[in-house]
Amino acid sequence: MNSCCNHDPIRAGGADRRCPERGIRAEALDTYVFDRIRIALLQTDTLLAGERGRRLHPDTHDELLAAELTRLDRKIAAADDERLFLADLYQAWLLALGDAAHASGPENPAPQRW
Repeated sequence: MNSCCNHDPIRAGGADRRCPERGIRAEALDTYVFDRIRIALLQTDTLLAGERGRRLHPDTHDELLAAELTRLDRKIAAADDERLFLADLYQAWLLALGDAAHASGPENPAPQRW
């Protein structure tokens, strides 16, 4: 059963802020969503018009995404450099293990790579 978490008056922050909508079964929701998708896919004229519009007016989100990914790559590289620097300091006995763990504490966590 899918329902809003604000059905509970405590979670909603009071009875007056409680969600008035009723819950819906997952199967019914899935059926509704996939029926709407099927109908949209069968309307080829709408799909073609949307594709033409997308090609005529390229989305700037691609540029924003590329800039964000570049920024995140720089942050990852900086974190890797800091981790290597701390490891070098520890191996040279210039930094205690507790100090190295504190340098990348909760306010500045080192990224996990698996």
